[in-house]
Amino acid sequence: MTMDDFGYHDALINVVHELLHLHCDNDQKRESTWLRTPHAGLNSLSPNRAMRSIQGAEEAFDLLRSEYRTNNQI
Repeated sequence: MTMDDFGYHDALINVVHELLHLHCDNDQKRESTWLRTPHAGLNSLSPNRAMRSIQGAEEAFDLLRSEYRTNNQI
């Protein structure tokens, strides 16, 4: 199973963008709170729980790394 099977792919991309924004603002408190807060695109799960609950944890990591590189022109 992949993230697409769970409908998380687009939601996870949105999660990555928001995390990068908070991280670049060096706002660790809001970043930490946001990770624990349910996110509508992740079916009322927090981003942390959603990423742990999918079978493709490696796929989630690859997506995070890819989005980070894209957004930081690495």
